[in-house]
Amino acid sequence: MKKRLFILISLGIISILLIGACTPVQDTVQEEEPAPVENQETTSEGITDGGSLQETLGDCYNPFNPVIEGRTWTYRLQTSDSTEEYSISYGNVSDSSFTSTMSFPDVSSSIQWSCSPEGLLSSDFASLNINHLENIEIETIDVTGIVFPKAENWQVGYSWDLAFNVNITLSIEGNTVESQGTIAMANTIGAIEPVSVPAGDFNEAYRVDVSGSFSLSVFGINTEIPITYSNWYVKDVGMVKSSSTDSELSYNTELILFE
Repeated sequence: MKKRLFILISLGIISILLIGACTPVQDTVQEEEPAPVENQETTSEGITDGGSLQETLGDCYNPFNPVIEGRTWTYRLQTSDSTEEYSISYGNVSDSSFTSTMSFPDVSSSIQWSCSPEGLLSSDFASLNINHLENIEIETIDVTGIVFPKAENWQVGYSWDLAFNVNITLSIEGNTVESQGTIAMANTIGAIEPVSVPAGDFNEAYRVDVSGSFSLSVFGINTEIPITYSNWYVKDVGMVKSSSTDSELSYNTELILFE
């Protein structure tokens, strides 16, 4: 039971990690299905107007995580037993901060981000109620490091660290469990390689390999769960793919729409 509990929490954490950065979703009814991005090869201009964005957004401009109000990134998340779609969008954008929201069909979660010359940092760790977990609340105690480093550091071999100290409240099978945890991740740009996803074909995707651990203290028992996955980012597009082949926490996420 305890092992299953830890795995469930981890699945929720891994799913949440996929967001990168996002923004509040507009409260409007979509009248027609959006068309997928035409298959394309990545160019120096990508699919955003990087030049004007850089002037407008200041420190919040990052071509590997473009913060564009009014646009939505839609992903398909597949695990061994489920397939879900979620969207990412941006709001309250200034030259020093913005709000991000990840939205599943039945739930959404927003977090605040700060921008500095060193990169983009989220002030909170997102908390979602998704199919993997009945109810989970994650309260960030503190965070250190950077989520997205500044653009000039995006070179093969560059590494950076990120860590969250959190309080976790989980309701499962009629029981409430409270625990403390540390999510620590080491990120390394491992390669620049071609990637094909439903949203398009991209010749130059930066593969960021992530390794770390999710350390939990539950009922006085300390447990450490390894975290290993890779994200692929395209300049002026953002994250196009995320994947893990871990036997217990395997998943695959691909960008399917960009509008």
